[in-house]
Amino acid sequence: MAVMFLVITSGNSRIDQVNNKLVCKGALYPVHTLLSQKEKTMNNYSDNATAVAAVLSTYFEGIFNGDAELLRSTFHPQALVIGDVNGQPYFKNLDQYIDGVKNRKSPRELNETFRMEILSIEIINSIAIVKARVPMFDFNYHDLLSLNKIDGKWVIVNKLLTNVNA
Repeated sequence: MAVMFLVITSGNSRIDQVNNKLVCKGALYPVHTLLSQKEKTMNNYSDNATAVAAVLSTYFEGIFNGDAELLRSTFHPQALVIGDVNGQPYFKNLDQYIDGVKNRKSPRELNETFRMEILSIEIINSIAIVKARVPMFDFNYHDLLSLNKIDGKWVIVNKLLTNVNA
């Protein structure tokens, strides 16, 4: 594996060629330690956004296929699912929500077209909010999902949902 180095020279520091080798008389730093804070933040954001999007992909797959255990894997065990469906309050803990998914026909079983999508992702430190559109069963659900990075893994800790009439 090659490691790139950046040489910082000042004053009497210089780089000389001795016996066909570069000899540095100055400070030698691995390039990755010199990334600006903005670049580090951008890389961190990109890595986290990719990880959050992967959780959402699994979430969508679990819902669409009716795979209750796959869907459960995207949630924190104490997550709540709250919102309204056509103006009627909806409040469930995770087990109640997963039971509902287990005991219904899946969109795939009903030959629906997969149209679920991420609309936006916002990440601040170890928390994230995802706005998603989850059309299925004659509903046009919009979800606001709160995620938290716990022990290095992003999980959904709260799901808000509503049906938006088209």
